[in-house]
Amino acid sequence: MRLKSQALAIAISTVGLVNPAMAVELDFNGFISVGGGISSNDELNLDVDYGEDVSFDEDSILGIQTTAAINEKMSLTAQLVARGKDDYDLEAEWAFVSYEMNDETFGRAGRLRVPFFAYSESIDVGYSYHWIRPPSEVYRLPFSSIDGVDANYTTWLTDDWELSTQAYFGTYSDEVDVFGEESELDLKNGTGLVFTANYDWLTLRSSVHFATVTVTNDSINTLNSALTGAGFGSVADDIAVDENDVLFYEAAILADYEDYIFVAEWTMLDYDRSAIPDDTGWMISVGKRIGEFTPHLTFAKEEDDGETGFSDPIPSGVSPALDALKGTVDALESEALQESWIAGVRWDVMPSAALKFEAQYTDRKQPEDTGYIHNVSVSALL
Repeated sequence: MRLKSQALAIAISTVGLVNPAMAVELDFNGFISVGGGISSNDELNLDVDYGEDVSFDEDSILGIQTTAAINEKMSLTAQLVARGKDDYDLEAEWAFVSYEMNDETFGRAGRLRVPFFAYSESIDVGYSYHWIRPPSEVYRLPFSSIDGVDANYTTWLTDDWELSTQAYFGTYSDEVDVFGEESELDLKNGTGLVFTANYDWLTLRSSVHFATVTVTNDSINTLNSALTGAGFGSVADDIAVDENDVLFYEAAILADYEDYIFVAEWTMLDYDRSAIPDDTGWMISVGKRIGEFTPHLTFAKEEDDGETGFSDPIPSGVSPALDALKGTVDALESEALQESWIAGVRWDVMPSAALKFEAQYTDRKQPEDTGYIHNVSVSALL
């Protein structure tokens, strides 16, 4: 297995602050999920690659986390994760140094989980939520970690309401999937602010995130070269994702009252003018505990709302080549809509172990595809 994280080396170097004669106690824990699934249509944007044959790679994951207390104020945390869909290559999802300033405030530096979503911190730990995986219509960003720093502050607003605030700054660079192909993503000036209010069984959350993004994609590069060669460099500049400013907004309500579960989450991605469209995603999920079983039902929706008018400078009817080029640019402007219904049941077979069954129906308009995806997953937190 290979380890992909410069942040891990940075974080581990902090151990040099410790007196060599001092014993450092390491706390270990881990989690494992083994999943299998089959789909009638593998062309849908489900963030999984199930097909007509049963596969056990897409939802299988192994994670190990360790924490070392360096002193009363400082600790080192690392989380290594191996995913079946990535051939079990080992990645450092977390690798940071944490410093506790006081009972209310702490800061971290290294590789951090980006707090885009309500379940960002536990996204890899299937035991922590009722689905096999959170709906991809909402949980759809192509990366989940960032190399940087954050600050966290928690206070009581009243005797019943607790407010947590998190601010972070960092960068990210790696290969991600864009338009169905491997692309290089370079993210700079990643900045975010998260507010979370907790009241016993109720959690309210909102966040806003900003970054400057460059995406290097072979298909877009080929199209831009053709546009520039044909004298339409301004069109190429419009659709390129080069130092584009991006905003991401999120809001969520989570309720766990007696035996009832309710989750609602909304997100919006807002790009500068580019080939990658703006989009909005939201979902509502309800469930009820009945002894060891938790049946649940979820509806999720994602809608792309891309920019328009990219091809206006390209004339029509002049030549077949220009018409084809104009048609290719026009295809970037198409709006897409995806909706999913997820019905499932979680069975808590023993402490820290759950068996989940789930059926998902997804309809994606543009192109006009429909399909079912059936998954069986075992999740355990050890």
